Amino acid sequence: MKKCIERKMGIKNILALALSALTIFGACMIGFSNEAFAAGSVDASILGSTNGKSYTNEYFGVKIPLFKNSTIGTDADLAADNGVDPNGYSADKRIAAINAGEHVYIQHFESNNNVVSIAVGKFDSKEEKQLFMKTIAKEDLQATIDAWNEDPDFTISESGLKKINCFGKDRPVILVKGQYAGRNFTSAHTFYFKDDCYMEVLIDGYGRNQTEVLKKSSLLKK
Repeated sequence: MKKCIERKMGIKNILALALSALTIFGACMIGFSNEAFAAGSVDASILGSTNGKSYTNEYFGVKIPLFKNSTIGTDADLAADNGVDPNGYSADKRIAAINAGEHVYIQHFESNNNVVSIAVGKFDSKEEKQLFMKTIAKEDLQATIDAWNEDPDFTISESGLKKINCFGKDRPVILVKGQYAGRNFTSAHTFYFKDDCYMEVLIDGYGRNQTEVLKKSSLLKK
């Protein structure tokens, strides 16, 4: 990947919505040049679609339920998520960024109390994918803990990796729980891999039901 991965974690309250950029790794994963994948460029199917009640991604073959009354992020919202100029920002530019090896936020859905964010990326080589899969869970957990520890309004009460059945089998989920401005708040993230690409699902918000969304996720029928 040609760019350090950046996290946009939802820190939500009733009156305002914000996405804060956080870095997962202290340094970019670079130097991977052996045996590049031959799968070629991805197309629009990797962005997925929604019917208002669920998010479906045909490329990865998954379906994720959404919180009630969720609104879909606009091109301008996604430009902010990805830290790019909103002028002329479009789905085509997101696809180009993915094919260029960037970690790209492709969708987010906001309710009054929660945000579901979807990000994808494309590996340059098998070696890069293997290292990513080996290290990402612990790196992501530590980055999430470090980020919340920097916020004076957040107090962590529980953190760790938890196996949760989602997308058809038990998978490690990064889980951080605590109090944000006096209210229960939970961050839950997990990764799903297909060929030379990955999808990251981030669910952040008030309450303790973020993992329920992951538990209700499923694989699309072939």
